Amino acid sequence: MLDRAFSRYLVVGVVVFAAASSLAASFAQQSEPASKHPLAGTSWQLVRFQASEGAASVPDERLKYTVEFSTNDRFAVRFDCNQGGGTWIASGANEIRFERIFLTPVVCPASPIYDRIKTQWALIRSFAIKNGRLFLTVASDGGVYEFERRGQ
Repeated sequence: MLDRAFSRYLVVGVVVFAAASSLAASFAQQSEPASKHPLAGTSWQLVRFQASEGAASVPDERLKYTVEFSTNDRFAVRFDCNQGGGTWIASGANEIRFERIFLTPVVCPASPIYDRIKTQWALIRSFAIKNGRLFLTVASDGGVYEFERRGQ
């Protein structure tokens, strides 16, 4: 009788251990480190902004609008005459969020791209890399920012 009780305990213990191991492996896959993400360690400059209503805006200088993704969940940006950064989180296959965003308070000359990007950056929700270009899409049909790798 003791052997049967011990056998049940052993079987239940193995099942619980297997379930816990499976859960831990699943969690590890969901929270992949930023260093393994395709954006980690890359640097981009803005080519254009395509509004959902059809109008496109092109910066007068591409290097005035840049984003650099570090391998430790941080990002750095230049928006015209201001610089800043924060953290980036990629939670799904093409999902991205920018959080804890800060930007220097310099008053830049009036620019439709600057006014738009500084307010929309926190609303970007997805990304895609196609033909060497990075596309960052703003939530609720807010438009798409198209970047090329810096140094091109």
